[in-house]
This record gives sequence, C-alpha cells and structure tokens, in this order.
Amino acid sequence: MPTALEAWAEVMRAFSEVGYYRQPTFSHPAIEQAVTAMGWRDLCMSENGMADRAHFIRLYETYCNRLKADLVQLAEVRDLRERLGEAPLLEVEHKVKLLSDRKRVKEPYQQERYNAKS
Repeated sequence: MPTALEAWAEVMRAFSEVGYYRQPTFSHPAIEQAVTAMGWRDLCMSENGMADRAHFIRLYETYCNRLKADLVQLAEVRDLRERLGEAPLLEVEHKVKLLSDRKRVKEPYQQERYNAKS
C-alpha cells in the first residue's frame, strides 16, 4: 500500500500522462476512491494544489483505514454487511425507525432514573 505522499505523486503524474478528458487508473483502490470522491476533472482544473493535496491525503488515509478494517473483519460480520447491503432500502429505513422509536421510549425512563440518583 503506497504512503499518502506516494499516492499523491501518482495522482500528479496522472495529471500530465492522462489529462482532463480521460479517466486514469491507479495502482491502489484507495487512490481511485479518493480521486473519485474529489472528482478527477475538478482536480485537473483546480488552482489550489496545496488544499487539494491536504484533502486527498485525508481521504486516502480514510479509505486505507477502511480497507484495512475490512481485511481484519470477522467473516460473520462481513456476511451480515453483505446481506444488509442487499436488503431493500425501505426495509432498512423501517428497522432504523423502529430502533430510534425504542430509544426514545427508553430515554425518559433513563432520565428519570438519573434524576432520582442526583
């Protein structure tokens, strides 16, 4: 996995080798994700290279950390994430609403217990 500065150097090389009109390919998925998040054409047209580099490095490190976390994740958790990813969005939204409704019901009770302890 390239360091953040090595990844940025690869992006800089792609500016001159690939240009604005074509889409570059990169040596690591985290570089691709960071560039996609920032927008290839926006990067090419930007006049604030220092800010772009700082933003890219933050994004790149975030994506690298996610990839590392995915590698060490338990198989059961990975399977659950895949199944949840396939669930219809409305079903997931419904489950989130149910959970938040339960939390709201518990919160006043928990607040009363807290006040009673004080």
